[in-house]
Amino acid sequence: MVSPIRLEFPNALYHVMSRGNGGEDVLVEDGDRQVFLDLLAVTPKANLSQIMRGLNGRYTRFFNKTRRPMGQIFQGRCKAIVVQKDSYLLELSRYIILNPVRAGMADVPENYSWSRYCTLIGQCACPDWLSADNLLKEIIQEANRQNCFQGR
Repeated sequence: MVSPIRLEFPNALYHVMSRGNGGEDVLVEDGDRQVFLDLLAVTPKANLSQIMRGLNGRYTRFFNKTRRPMGQIFQGRCKAIVVQKDSYLLELSRYIILNPVRAGMADVPENYSWSRYCTLIGQCACPDWLSADNLLKEIIQEANRQNCFQGR
């Protein structure tokens, strides 16, 4: 079955998700997470599908080489939702930032080492690969002032 054409817009903000086959974890260890981040390239062009296909493909090759499973590790193609409203951006940011707390991986968001929460609230330096846009920073800082990121 052919996947439907995905409309992509230059400079748009997307919530992008890729799932492991059968819900399996594909970022098993910290080294895996670092490899995935090293493979990640950010672009303002309308080529999200191409980027994610390349990123997931390169990571799959790495994973298969180091873990010795065979074949596809991601469940289909990635899902991408255009973030059009500030209110959705705030709720999405809250959801992503609190995921490690809800999963019991950290007691507060800033204690999860793979989160960029500390970057967004100005408590640590922004990595070169991350484009922390000013609007997002303002929304996160306002939500932080309102205690929106406290674990619930």
